[in-house]
Amino acid sequence: MRGIAEELKRALKLLEIEVARLKEEIELWRSRARSALRAGREDLARAALERGRRLEDIASEYEAEIGRLREELRRAVSAPSASAAEARLKIPSAFAEYERLKEEVERIEAEAEELKRAGIEVEFRRLEEEAKVEGELRKLKEKLGL
Repeated sequence: MRGIAEELKRALKLLEIEVARLKEEIELWRSRARSALRAGREDLARAALERGRRLEDIASEYEAEIGRLREELRRAVSAPSASAAEARLKIPSAFAEYERLKEEVERIEAEAEELKRAGIEVEFRRLEEEAKVEGELRKLKEKLGL
């Protein structure tokens, strides 16, 4: 039973790390959407929000799987025997689901690479740079009293 619990803990840790990474990326795309709107680029804001939504969907699936694995771990620890715990656990299906979701993330990341090549990433960098320059210009004007 110890091996089963360790496998479940390992699967949980992998999923938790991936959820944290996805949440950081979701926030990045939300920030980019705000920047795009401030710059009057609704098209870029929409693209950023769409990408963020797809990542949110995957994060939600991961979180559901985390909940299921935690329940399986609880059952494994409280099971009267190792064979009973093994019979109730579905570790292979948990790893299969993790792999499926991981492939979905990789597919979305490949699409992001295509977007970079298509210029959206360049547009966001340009917007970020323009915002920095505008901020510096505003500070300079304030300093000069203009």
